[in-house]
Amino acid sequence: MEKFLVHYKDMNVPDKIGEYLKEHMKGRTAIVCIGTDKCIIDCLGPLTGTFLLEKNISADVYGTLTDPVHALNIHRIVKLIDKKKYDTVIALDACFTSSKKIGAIEIASGSIFPGKAIGKNLPKVGDISIIGVMEEVEIDFKLLMNIVRLSFVYEMAQILSSGIVLAEEKVKKNKLA
Repeated sequence: MEKFLVHYKDMNVPDKIGEYLKEHMKGRTAIVCIGTDKCIIDCLGPLTGTFLLEKNISADVYGTLTDPVHALNIHRIVKLIDKKKYDTVIALDACFTSSKKIGAIEIASGSIFPGKAIGKNLPKVGDISIIGVMEEVEIDFKLLMNIVRLSFVYEMAQILSSGIVLAEEKVKKNKLA
């Protein structure tokens, strides 16, 4: 699987995400939306998970605004997902980095290591990773909580959820054809 990289403000991003993901979503799918609703910069996952449920996605969604997947419960969620033996596990999280452009969305083969940028040692999650670049890691994390706008996170979450739903629809359509 080649990495897919796009800026959230580019044209037709949900279509591009849907087209890319449809090739990699196989069988029973879980989507793990990592983060917390207690911090705007880290609510990309739960907000995306909430939007996915509102759009009636048939994949199992873990991580919403009312039931987030975060550092305190991620071990339990990973065990639950492993027990259910999904064919595809997509992990989605906000990312803080200096090497990528703010607003970038990256999809790649492999797991996400949640909390890595802020020094947490949490279990890896997923077969496919989706990250949304929120801000640069060089900025003090306490400052990060106050400089990222909810509208930015909200818009990226809408785009990600639309792209994932489109991918699922394309997979279903291909099965019927």
